[in-house]
Amino acid sequence: MTIPNVVSLLRICLVPSLIYLLYFPEQTFGGVQFKFIALALFLVIALSDALDGFLARRLNQVSALGKFLDPLADKILVIAVLLVMVEQKTIPALPVIIIVVRDLTVSIFRGMAAGKGIVIAATLSGKVKTVLEMLVIIMLLLQLPYSLGMLWTVAAISALSGLQIIWRNKDLINGN
Repeated sequence: MTIPNVVSLLRICLVPSLIYLLYFPEQTFGGVQFKFIALALFLVIALSDALDGFLARRLNQVSALGKFLDPLADKILVIAVLLVMVEQKTIPALPVIIIVVRDLTVSIFRGMAAGKGIVIAATLSGKVKTVLEMLVIIMLLLQLPYSLGMLWTVAAISALSGLQIIWRNKDLINGN
């Protein structure tokens, strides 16, 4: 177990606490409303994504487990928060469905490739997608203007990045 993998696991373990805070936004702890604690916790989890990648490279601890855990932690964080917002009816379900279907499709595609001994690396568009998802969630939590428009934009970018991954690697899966 490497330090970056521990960071990724901690990110995953913090998500249930974040969900709890999101469900009770008006409650307080130490005079601070849960919605603000949730925002702070989301920022910590999101920013620790960069930390585990930095540590993996800096400490020369890049591992197969880390390559699996890091994007998994991102997906769990993003999907969990967006699903809570859908359930609370603060955002529409369709852009979230697009994001979830894209992530599942790419994960299945990568799994098929892995079954053939092929590793499909993360793309720049996939990394940009993740950053944009994090930013739009911050906008949504802060209830900023244009948040919903940005969510739809991120859903479109998400779908396009998924199509890009599949299109660029389709021959690997087909055996060509």
